[in-house]
Amino acid sequence: MKSRSLVSIALTVAALTSLSGGQGKPEDSVLGTILQSETRAARQAHPEAKLFQVSLVDFVPMALGTDCSSSAEVSSGFLVGNNVRYEEVSGRFSLCDGAPKSSFRISERTFRIAPCKPRYAEEEDNKSCGGQLDEPEAEELHRPIQISSEFLRKTFDSLRNNGIDLGGRYDLLIAAAARVASTAQKSEISEGLAEALNKFRSLNPNVAVGLIRGRGTKTGNGETTVALVDAETGSILSISRSTPLTLTPPTRPQ
Repeated sequence: MKSRSLVSIALTVAALTSLSGGQGKPEDSVLGTILQSETRAARQAHPEAKLFQVSLVDFVPMALGTDCSSSAEVSSGFLVGNNVRYEEVSGRFSLCDGAPKSSFRISERTFRIAPCKPRYAEEEDNKSCGGQLDEPEAEELHRPIQISSEFLRKTFDSLRNNGIDLGGRYDLLIAAAARVASTAQKSEISEGLAEALNKFRSLNPNVAVGLIRGRGTKTGNGETTVALVDAETGSILSISRSTPLTLTPPTRPQ
């Protein structure tokens, strides 16, 4: 068992090193540098910690590797040898080179599901919502992930080829397909996107996927894009575009 754990750690380190050392791929190099920093922080207390999800919140894709005035909040979840609890490391990082812009916040989280109620709001920072109290998540939702060293470059190229503006602001979640399918809010994904995700999950439940969601366009017309991406190849699995609802002006009775 110990040897298997050491092999897993070695593979994770190799993957992150490859991600941060890619030549000609500034966006992936930035992501790799951030993940290396958060992985080191997690392993100070848990040497066996393995990355299972990462999220970038409210960031501009075009700024990665280019705009030294931009930063983003990045949170990573790490398995720590316990099927109930995990470690979350988060912080703010420069989108120019991945350097930390704040101190790390490290907290213990739980995979157990707990109801969310207003009176327990102060406790909900360490809990997830929905389902029965103390009902553990399925084991397939706790899988370590590996991310291709060209994941972001290929993803951004594919989005550009589909006419997506990368100058807007986005959120990105990367996790195993089974976990994304289980935890993604229904309001975040369309029926077509959910169908593509569930199909991919049935074939490759442990393969990582990226769910990238736009926060609106620079034009302010309300259009948003949500895309599902294979994190190993950077290929687009499905794209959903939402446009503002156009209402006809009301008519007065004659």
